[in-house]
Amino acid sequence: MKTPGLLMSGVVISLVTLAAAAEEPTEKRQLLAKHETLAVFDGLKFRLCMGRTALCPERCGDSGEFATFTVKKSLKYEKHGQYGDPKQENFLVQVSDYDKNPKGDPKILETVKGLKKGDYVLLSWHHDYVTKEGVSSPERPIVKLEKIDSDKAKELLKAPAAKEGDEAPMKETTIEITTKKPADKIKMTTIDKDTATLDVSSQSGIGGATVTLAKGKWPKTIVLRLHLSGLESFAVSNGKIKLTGSVLCHSGNTKRLYLTEIGKEEEREPGTEIKVLDSAGRPVKGLPGKGGYFEITLPKTLLEGESKSLELGWIDFYRG
Repeated sequence: MKTPGLLMSGVVISLVTLAAAAEEPTEKRQLLAKHETLAVFDGLKFRLCMGRTALCPERCGDSGEFATFTVKKSLKYEKHGQYGDPKQENFLVQVSDYDKNPKGDPKILETVKGLKKGDYVLLSWHHDYVTKEGVSSPERPIVKLEKIDSDKAKELLKAPAAKEGDEAPMKETTIEITTKKPADKIKMTTIDKDTATLDVSSQSGIGGATVTLAKGKWPKTIVLRLHLSGLESFAVSNGKIKLTGSVLCHSGNTKRLYLTEIGKEEEREPGTEIKVLDSAGRPVKGLPGKGGYFEITLPKTLLEGESKSLELGWIDFYRG
């Protein structure tokens, strides 16, 4: 079997620290606190930014519709740093900009769209301290938003409440990401301590990256999302095992996926698939279209053993 050749550089991933740059990491993410809660949806409210910049309030990005939640119970709380947020009574999720254009994770937006006032949800988020290009600021990414029925909510309300310090801080894992081209970006989102998602954006459509495990252990699951209009070729290698695949831009958009041991011809069962999703995270036929992406859950064999780095490469369309 002949697979497309790719020119790639190394990739490094971290649950707590994320970096993406040509020479050295330009983004670092430090986990300060984790919140897992039972909350109630209070509805949508339009809020204007109170800043005084030239872009406020219309174009600063901080005005728009917000989904509002009241926390009924803290299910789990971990404080990892001196400045981590304490337990919260309310939480806001921005779902649109000033002009009411959708804003945020498509899957979160889809969940909010299906909520009614008074619905119970499992709501979890992190308090991160993020440094990008020398500028530091807090971020509070949502890692879970799930509607539940009232019976399950009542059971959770009756259970013993979580106390600060009940859970030992998660063992720190540090992953660093270096892209081959400065214009390429890889954003890592930690869904929980066992799952991480890598969102790849590539201006030229051809690129590569190295994900390096600098400290700790690999997450049990890594999900790769390639925000490309086509996928003529991609590959992920740990130096011993290599996953390669493609989605043809012709002939019915045939999907191909291979898992091989480097230096050997026989193939292994990939144990995964290439999903084609639209901007809202819904499956589509053919290619993903504007705002869509290709999603692959990496085989666990790539994360096993003593390998400390992954090499990524991708090509959206071959150039003649």
